[in-house]
Amino acid sequence: MGATFGEAVFSTGMTGYQETLTDPSYHRQVVVMTAPHVGNTGVNDEDMESKKIWVSGYVVRDPARVPSSWRSRRTLDEELAAQGVVGISGIDTRALTRHLRERGAMRVGIFSGNALPDEGTMLAEVRQAPR
Repeated sequence: MGATFGEAVFSTGMTGYQETLTDPSYHRQVVVMTAPHVGNTGVNDEDMESKKIWVSGYVVRDPARVPSSWRSRRTLDEELAAQGVVGISGIDTRALTRHLRERGAMRVGIFSGNALPDEGTMLAEVRQAPR
């Protein structure tokens, strides 16, 4: 829950979401995953690229709520929440990826929670966010 801003980029990997999240090259970026189902192997302590999540936001279509790997120590949701990363699901990530591919990376914001500002306020906040 909360709000976050960053540069929208996409990842086409079918696996390796944990490595993507912890890769410092994604610092201040909102990563859109094109794979429709993300999180099914959970999060473990061996596959981290670094000690923390670097993305500023995470966009998936259908997150797995229950991991199915014997190596899993936490769910993807638990790890994102523990590290304060705002995510969103239920998005047509393939359509969003096509949009980004055709128009290039762009500033975005993710807003969640009960007290959401109106659409105009959210757009103004995205436009005022650092490039």
